[in-house]
Amino acid sequence: MLRILDLAVRASGVRAEAGVNDAPLECVSGRTLDGRFAVNHWLMPEGNRLTAFVAPDDSGAPSRVFRLRVVDPDEALPAPCSMRWKLPGSEKFEPFRVSLPFRPPSVPPCRLWGEARAFESLDDLAASGARRAGLDVLDACLRGDVARTMDLLEYRASDMIAAYAEDGTKHRARLRKALESLLGKGGAAPLREDEVLVRTAAGGRVVLLAGPDGVPLVSFAGGGGIPIAVSFVQGRWVVSR
Repeated sequence: MLRILDLAVRASGVRAEAGVNDAPLECVSGRTLDGRFAVNHWLMPEGNRLTAFVAPDDSGAPSRVFRLRVVDPDEALPAPCSMRWKLPGSEKFEPFRVSLPFRPPSVPPCRLWGEARAFESLDDLAASGARRAGLDVLDACLRGDVARTMDLLEYRASDMIAAYAEDGTKHRARLRKALESLLGKGGAAPLREDEVLVRTAAGGRVVLLAGPDGVPLVSFAGGGGIPIAVSFVQGRWVVSR
């Protein structure tokens, strides 16, 4: 049976980026966080790792706390992986990374892991192709073209449906409604290719894209955005996450 897993994050007094397989699911800076984030779409058939980067902040919190757990939402099963770290707020520390292996109780039948090319590193040609694939989505959003944006996000949608055992019709209907709301507001910020930041995740199978300062590639002036990650699948770049 497919199990739905969350990443539980508790943090204060730190700047941190927390996720699975180098895919950041939440970033914390200057605030206290106690939240949960779905991870099934990042679970690979093997080689899964709990990953994070932690650095000090100057928020003046009485203590520095960072705790991560991969958990069943109902907590009916033992956590496959967890870590806990704490220091007094006045104590200094050097930034550090976390990378802990874990084995989930089940792995969703996502297509991506069997179809995507794994890059050891991105050369200029691959990075440019990844950026252009993301900018295609941004261009469709700038034009308010919901149908084109849906087409470009279809590979991701199909894998999300598989990752969470969702009804495909309902998932796509929710996605269309969300896009109509976001694109209807307008105000998406255009970007040049050289402004798009790239980094790899999931063993090089996914290229994470972001705008300047790490904001979502598709960001709206009124708030909100669409994170975009791409993969090289069967000879072409597709939006995969």
